[in-house]
Amino acid sequence: MEQNESKPASLKGALGAVLLFACLAGILLTKYTFDGPGIGSTWPVLLMGVGVVLAVAGYYEIALVISFGFALVLGGNLGLYSLRRAWPFAVAIIPAAVIIGYLRARAGKSPGPKTEN
Repeated sequence: MEQNESKPASLKGALGAVLLFACLAGILLTKYTFDGPGIGSTWPVLLMGVGVVLAVAGYYEIALVISFGFALVLGGNLGLYSLRRAWPFAVAIIPAAVIIGYLRARAGKSPGPKTEN
């Protein structure tokens, strides 16, 4: 009887859960310990964590777009800059993701988790 070896996937899932828990804990600690901004303005950190988990899983292009896009939203929510002035950076991330996808395709690497045969 052959067992399905899914240890790398479960390890990545556990890493993702720990990362998202750490993001939420960081948000709550800054809110209640240092009187910092609450979850209402720092919620993009959780979605940036999802982007990092996708990068660990091998989905680099979508991870780049999600992480960078929500980093822009986070900066706007925290008042670091106006989102109206940050749109060129949001537009520039799309060609970067396309270039990364193209280079990975030329190297023969498919997006997603690596399968071991």
